[in-house]
Amino acid sequence: MHKLATYFLEGVKSVLIGSIVFIVASIILAPPSHAAPGVRANVTYQARLMDASGYPVVDGVYQIEFSLYDAAVAGNRLWSASGTTAVPLPVNVTVQDGLFTVLLGDGVTQLPFTNIDWNSDSLYLGVTIGADGEMSPRRPITAVPQAINSAQLGGMSPSSTDTYGGESQFTITQASTTAATSTRSALDVRSYGASAANDFAFRALTNAGTPAFTITSQ
Repeated sequence: MHKLATYFLEGVKSVLIGSIVFIVASIILAPPSHAAPGVRANVTYQARLMDASGYPVVDGVYQIEFSLYDAAVAGNRLWSASGTTAVPLPVNVTVQDGLFTVLLGDGVTQLPFTNIDWNSDSLYLGVTIGADGEMSPRRPITAVPQAINSAQLGGMSPSSTDTYGGESQFTITQASTTAATSTRSALDVRSYGASAANDFAFRALTNAGTPAFTITSQ
């Protein structure tokens, strides 16, 4: 039987028995629109693996199973690092001085995260070492500053989200109660470059893809 002490990365803080760093782009509109396309949807996970006596295990390659669930106990398995959600398989992890770091969902050594609703506070990581049972408790997925910032558009939160089933696809509200000025607007659209004068500031298309109306830059 093994023991596992894991840590926050990115200089957040350390805790006992399990913590993870989520670096995902929060979805502002319906998929696949992302506010921060440069943010990778991976989990950086670092841990110290110890034996039953509390000492670091010997250096080597260990088989570890990682799974993502929608509940702290039982629930549904939404993702596994290898295999399928029905039949998960372990991945090989190199451990040195009892420490290891893995990039979960990297799409190279493990399966990528697909069809995961990151806009949820009910996501938990389960870890199983070798023939041991799953570590308890599962660790909740939490945000770090980069992920929190990506939940905004240029630092501004949307007033409503896109459901593709409601009357409005997306609404921007200028909610200030102060007196209006000539420079304040709910939305600014700017065009740059040599062809800026000929660019459309806004173009609405029909379902067939033909222009319904346009607003020029001038």
